[in-house]
Amino acid sequence: MDNNDERLYHQFLIRLDNELAEKLYNHASENDMKLSGVIRRSLRQYLQQEESRKIDSGKKQEHLK
Repeated sequence: MDNNDERLYHQFLIRLDNELAEKLYNHASENDMKLSGVIRRSLRQYLQQEESRKIDSGKKQEHLK
């Protein structure tokens, strides 16, 4: 864990197969992004979608009561 600018940062080791790694490199270069930026953006989008699903699921359950 690193500490810069009074924020905590975690480091993760991610293993990807060659095909997925190639797609990641290509996507990053096509969009003028660093690999870490692509991964952070993808994780943020995934977590936002999951949060939306939880909220939608909770609303449906309340509606059924």
